[in-house]
Amino acid sequence: MSLESMLKKAEKFGEAEIERHVYSSYKVGYERENIDVVNYKNSVRYYLRLVKNGRVVSTSFTDGSQFPRVLRSVMKLLKFSEKVEGYHLPDSGKYQKVKTWSNDLDKLDLDDLIEFVTDGIDSINGTGASPMEGSVSLNSIQTSLVNSHGIDLMEYSNSISAYYSAIYKTGTGYDFHYSGLPDFDPRELGKNAGKMAIENSKAKKQSWDGVVVLHPDVIGDFVDIILDAVDGDEVRLKSSPWVGKLDKEVLGKLTIIEDPWIPYMPSSSSFDSEGIPTQKKHIVEEGILKTYLYDTLTAARVGTKSTGNGVRSNGGGISIDVTNIVLDFDERENLDGLDNYLMIKELMGFHNANPKTGAFSLTLNYGVLHKSGDEIPVKGGLFVGNVYELFRAVSLASKQDYKRGDLITPYLVTEGKLIS
Repeated sequence: MSLESMLKKAEKFGEAEIERHVYSSYKVGYERENIDVVNYKNSVRYYLRLVKNGRVVSTSFTDGSQFPRVLRSVMKLLKFSEKVEGYHLPDSGKYQKVKTWSNDLDKLDLDDLIEFVTDGIDSINGTGASPMEGSVSLNSIQTSLVNSHGIDLMEYSNSISAYYSAIYKTGTGYDFHYSGLPDFDPRELGKNAGKMAIENSKAKKQSWDGVVVLHPDVIGDFVDIILDAVDGDEVRLKSSPWVGKLDKEVLGKLTIIEDPWIPYMPSSSSFDSEGIPTQKKHIVEEGILKTYLYDTLTAARVGTKSTGNGVRSNGGGISIDVTNIVLDFDERENLDGLDNYLMIKELMGFHNANPKTGAFSLTLNYGVLHKSGDEIPVKGGLFVGNVYELFRAVSLASKQDYKRGDLITPYLVTEGKLIS
């Protein structure tokens, strides 16, 4: 059954929205030195949202032939759902043309992925470490979206992800790549994983209270916590520490930008899961909070407009999330001359951090203490503090930016405490 046919049937009962995702993926994985996973998957998932008299019900299903049964179930649930006065599905808008499909990626096949994996394994072995586990995946998705207000959209996107891990004695290491382009060297990723494992095997517990340099890998995890503070639903429920902080200082001099239009980034898109045009926006500009983020339903609850941040969950509901994030800081320098600091690359326990207060206590998996010209591998102990204060205290950033998946950021220099 076509999306148009489904929409026509659903509209007999109210406003309707139907989205379809068609996925395909190749995956080649390894454990130790053996390639033990070669998968090819195709799947389709449908999402239905029905609105009647301000009441909203969402669901998802995988078999299009079951749509009549799904529709009947949704109709039964409508009367039990929350009523949001005046809520309607969105109208069509003006959409930015975004490059989300790479022909270079599309040309890759299973043999290429096997070669990427074996090159990474060989590179790990070349360092003296041993391969542990990893994979390379090639993914594509066709997104189609229609609704009762004239939205009729389609977008194709593809991406590649690579992860390599290594072990040496008691030390482990890793590196990864996630992009909409085949712009990575598996040998370099394998080399980085092996070298990290060797250095990590020498690491010992240390205490530290002073200058800390945050590696891009941990910056992304901290930013995820910070973004909870701008979730419009958290603001509405008074669960955000930034309630009432619009146009006020919240993060020192740091800038956080959402840019869904960067060519070939994994999360780039011209529209969100509700058909709202995506927007490039300053969330925080030189430390000043500029906007909260909304989907259409949360926006309707508080009397504002969606910011194009509605994201579909597997269950069919809409939540608030971001696409690509870019961090910036005015004070930039080459950090090679910096001394007496702790560089933090890998932390564990982010799920225990408290977004409302900002408090965290995280286990250090890998860091390097730079002291009087020496580089001392460090692991163990607890990195403790408050995420908002940690980023408010940023005083310097590296000249170079680094792309880690859907994050672009420099290294950030701040103050922190490690308890051994």
